[in-house]
Amino acid sequence: MRARRAAEASVLAAHRAGEDPRLLVLDRGMPWKNVVFAHALPVLFTISPASNGNWMVDTMPPEPGSFDQRLPLPADWAGLEAAALAERSGVADAVFVHLRRFVGAAKSREGAVAMARLAMAG
Repeated sequence: MRARRAAEASVLAAHRAGEDPRLLVLDRGMPWKNVVFAHALPVLFTISPASNGNWMVDTMPPEPGSFDQRLPLPADWAGLEAAALAERSGVADAVFVHLRRFVGAAKSREGAVAMARLAMAG
């Protein structure tokens, strides 16, 4: 219970500190979706570090349990990796975007944020 409250406080603090309320940037991995739902935050993407050193771009589902996304990553990025994704997206350190467009990654926090911003710009 204490860990869940601490994660909730961290997620809310990160959201308040962010430049764009649609983008949640976390300094470490933690449960965040339930906090976004519970507080009706307008989050579209969450950026967080992965255990392999990459930074993940996670999409937000429209409601709990859904496999849809409020805003999927761009269709022309779907299934691309490394150089092909970097060229298509314009993000030099982009690593991959899943074929179903619900998750992607970059080698840096800045790259992951850039991917999310580009996706929001449409």
